[in-house]
Amino acid sequence: MDLSIENKISLLKKTLNSIKRKSLEKKVLEIIKIKKENFKKLIYHLKSIDPKNLLKKGFTILFSEKEDSIILSSKSVFKNQKIYALLHDGKIKLTVEDIYGKK
Repeated sequence: MDLSIENKISLLKKTLNSIKRKSLEKKVLEIIKIKKENFKKLIYHLKSIDPKNLLKKGFTILFSEKEDSIILSSKSVFKNQKIYALLHDGKIKLTVEDIYGKK
């Protein structure tokens, strides 16, 4: 009779361990799913602010040809200065003819 009780206890422990393992596996899979979704959102966000993707939307980045630096203000360029514009599919060399808004 003691053997039967021990067998039942052993079977009960195995069953409980199996239930715990399945529950743990389910929780881990849920966490992995959430992490994957967050990762996809992060990738989407990073792609949306990637300058190369912004250029595809019609934006351009202006560079000073001499210093090879980004032009951030009309105050940093002068008449007849050589600059270039970076577009999504290449560069355009330009010469400044006039400057509006510069004070």
